[in-house]
Amino acid sequence: MSEATKKAEATATEPVEAPSILTPGVVATLGVLGAFVILLLVTYWNSLIDLYSYWQMPLYSHGYLVPVFAAVLLWLRWDPDALPEFNNVSSVARWYGVVLLAFGVMMRLASAWVGIETPDMLSMVFCLAGVCLLVGGWQFFKWAGPIVLFLAFMYPLPDVLVQKILVPLQEIATSSSEYLLQTLGYAVERDGNTLTLGTAGNEIDLHIVEACSGLRMLTVFVALCVAVALILDRPIWERVVIVVVGAVPIAVASNIIRISATGMIHHRFPSFDQQMIHDNAGLAMMPVGMLLLWALVTIVSKLTIETDGPGGNVDVLGGRGPRSGGPPAPPKKSKDTKGRESRSREGRSREKRSRRPISPIRH
Repeated sequence: MSEATKKAEATATEPVEAPSILTPGVVATLGVLGAFVILLLVTYWNSLIDLYSYWQMPLYSHGYLVPVFAAVLLWLRWDPDALPEFNNVSSVARWYGVVLLAFGVMMRLASAWVGIETPDMLSMVFCLAGVCLLVGGWQFFKWAGPIVLFLAFMYPLPDVLVQKILVPLQEIATSSSEYLLQTLGYAVERDGNTLTLGTAGNEIDLHIVEACSGLRMLTVFVALCVAVALILDRPIWERVVIVVVGAVPIAVASNIIRISATGMIHHRFPSFDQQMIHDNAGLAMMPVGMLLLWALVTIVSKLTIETDGPGGNVDVLGGRGPRSGGPPAPPKKSKDTKGRESRSREGRSREKRSRRPISPIRH
């Protein structure tokens, strides 16, 4: 065997390295993206300081966790096709990015002119989304865009919206806790947003103040449901059901269980530190809410059942239909086809009978 042949075989057996996605063009685009992000952080530094002061309040103390969750979601939703597309960003995507960026800037200027804090802070989300679309294109925006919008949960709600949500939540929490405690056999009297447990001489008052309305828990569980919907590999309608159907009922139910459990512990063990019971009951509701969310995801996933393998038919709540994205169900046979198959079977049967040996006649 010649030396040339040996070199050719050695070259053929060597593993071929995959081309790196960090081409010079991709690295340059990432540099531009980083420069835009730094510019936005500098521009919104005063708003970020105000946002930090809101995070000191009990109602918005979850704001610290939102950027951490966003980073985890980016990692879980990583799309390897997002970076190579940096070299093929269409002009249409860039113009849409410019529109989003201009909308965020106008929103910030208008909020500063009127003197409203929340829209001023929230405009950063639109600017960041516009930068992602302007620099990275549609593929990058498909990966990072939902996470950028998820950052909206770290901002405070407008005062008008808080008042419209807080009062009904406080009413629901008080009346539902009263009904649940009475159902469990406790003597409960209600006076406004105060519940009195026990009989004369052994009474305990539960004050359902604004902080106990469940608004904070509602915000947390809406953000949690959105995060779960972003990482689940399920159809769009299932993700919408998880967010729309799951967030509000789970938050309200968890808050009612918390208030009722706090009242029962106060009634059974009046010597316990009430503040400690109140705080620990609130922390214990997070596992309860997570369990309810897991149950909802499990139930929704059972609504569709594959019957004919991947891409085949699906049983949807007892009905049959083609799976989205898969081939349609096989067509039903017509009456003519069934008739031809029946006549063919009868012909084969007569042919078999004609081939049977004739038995001799015995006298």
